[in-house]
Amino acid sequence: MLVGLDVLLKQNEVLKLQKMLVVCHPLIDYLLSQIDQEKFTIGDLTGKLDCLLASHTRILQERMCQFLDVADSLYGCLLIKGKVIVASKEWWTLTSQEQILICSYVNSLPKVLSREIVIYLPTSSPQNSNRLITLHLLRDVEICVLCSS
Repeated sequence: MLVGLDVLLKQNEVLKLQKMLVVCHPLIDYLLSQIDQEKFTIGDLTGKLDCLLASHTRILQERMCQFLDVADSLYGCLLIKGKVIVASKEWWTLTSQEQILICSYVNSLPKVLSREIVIYLPTSSPQNSNRLITLHLLRDVEICVLCSS
């Protein structure tokens, strides 16, 4: 927005680029100040889903997939502190907008043991309702399952 693409792509003019990027500092500071101080989320600003990177997620992934089998659903994710740590393959086929909307909605709700909510997905199923089921497993740990109605 403040520096043209042609300048960014010129690799031999690094010093010039650094000088030009100084005007971006206030914007970067503003974006960083908008981060939720409690949960440290930035996905609503970047348009991408907030995820946690962790080693040894294989067991979590397996258990979540087993849970999805029992729930008779293909779509699900496990949230820790409001961020996705593991998700089903089908979850990633949802648009990033839908992923963000679901996670933001779940994060905005009061924490209860379980809930079932009827939702519509703006791209995948704008006219057909889905059931969003959430289960609060531990402090700051919640599983989200998306089922067709």
